[in-house]
Amino acid sequence: MIDVGSGAGLKYTVGKRYLPDDTNIDHEGLKPDILVEFDREVYEKNARDVQKERAMEEVKKLIK
Repeated sequence: MIDVGSGAGLKYTVGKRYLPDDTNIDHEGLKPDILVEFDREVYEKNARDVQKERAMEEVKKLIK
């Protein structure tokens, strides 16, 4: 923890992130199996999150 003044602090961690198969994903991230673009207009007009809805559909397929 580093004190940066005015009662504030900075905490950082150093580490690497790995997938179960030992692939390092630092600085690369993950690519989704299913890409669903977020539609801000639909979300703001109808309070619908199309990404969440698609995720729920996929989970339901797995538990049937």
